[in-house]
Amino acid sequence: EGAHPFTLIVTDPAGNASLPSDPYTITVDTTAPAAPAITSVFDDQGAVTGNIVAGSITDDAQPQISGTAEPGSTVIIYDNGQEIGRETVAADGTWTHLPVPALNNGSHTLTVEAMDAAGNVSDPSAPFGFELISGGAPTAPAITGVTDDVDNIVGNVMPGGLTNDARPDFHGTGAPGTTVNVYADGVLLGTSTVQANGQWTVPGSALLNDLPEGLTNITATTTNAAGNESAPTGLYPITVDITAPGASTANTLTDDVGTVIGTINSGDITDDSNPTYSGNAEPGATVIIYDNGVEIARVPADATGLWTYTPTVPLVDGAHSFTNAVTDPAGNTGPTSAATAFTVDTTLVVISITQVVDNVAPITGNLSDGGVSNDTTPTLHGQATPG
Repeated sequence: EGAHPFTLIVTDPAGNASLPSDPYTITVDTTAPAAPAITSVFDDQGAVTGNIVAGSITDDAQPQISGTAEPGSTVIIYDNGQEIGRETVAADGTWTHLPVPALNNGSHTLTVEAMDAAGNVSDPSAPFGFELISGGAPTAPAITGVTDDVDNIVGNVMPGGLTNDARPDFHGTGAPGTTVNVYADGVLLGTSTVQANGQWTVPGSALLNDLPEGLTNITATTTNAAGNESAPTGLYPITVDITAPGASTANTLTDDVGTVIGTINSGDITDDSNPTYSGNAEPGATVIIYDNGVEIARVPADATGLWTYTPTVPLVDGAHSFTNAVTDPAGNTGPTSAATAFTVDTTLVVISITQVVDNVAPITGNLSDGGVSNDTTPTLHGQATPG
């Protein structure tokens, strides 16, 4: 190895030799340079930038690859074993490379070799692997439903709707594999993963906190593995109301059948098998009517709070106890009212005279039907329906 100068001397047939030619020097170099190194792979695209950590994910399809090698040598850059470029190493031993064309999505393993001027090639560098997911931010997700599972009103809460569930379930669609982030008025409420079918759910049990009472605007975004966050969904406004209404007041049960009509008080007997039950509750609420503790009807309270109920099917004869509870439009139910206990008796009253007794002399005793008596106050005997 080393420099070798070559010169020529020409000798003619007479034996005369020329002066030596100018030297022609070549250097023999059979020693390969030291293995180069990849010192950084830099991402300058998307929401997350900076040096890529080996084995992580990036969205930059043309990251800047940098390293060190023997000054003046040429580094050959390989991706998954295929050459993708060459760069000359600077005098300070550094080099950089920007992939052209851009890398494809998927897994990548970078290595480099250094080749000196003699054509000696070094051992490869240590590999540097990463996953590429390019294409920028994912498309915005959609919120398709909000599910209330708290009595008395359960099911989907439409945009602008009311709920008494401070931890409802949120459902929607998005790019499969992305992370969905649900926000309440811009504050993170919960996260989940979009499934392979494009559906996602953030259950109420997984929420970071309860929704506050009042109007809340729900939004959602998705974030891909490279850290790029989508644009938010449109607003999905819901109003949370977990305050129960007060009990109905002025509860009255009214009999309007027969000779005795008016208010039926607790403990009374009535011959009205369709008595009218009424009261005053929160306007727009629903009043649940119970008889002996069993729900028999629901009626609305009007804009002034008035409500009224008359059984469409006659009550059976016997003991009854009417109570009510008020449910507001969000599904909150107030306390149960005091009971009005009453008895329905629609049987006809049967009465008959079985005996008339004359108590004035001279003729006393039983009088026959159509008989004559000098007793202006005879004693009457008979039978009637008990009670």
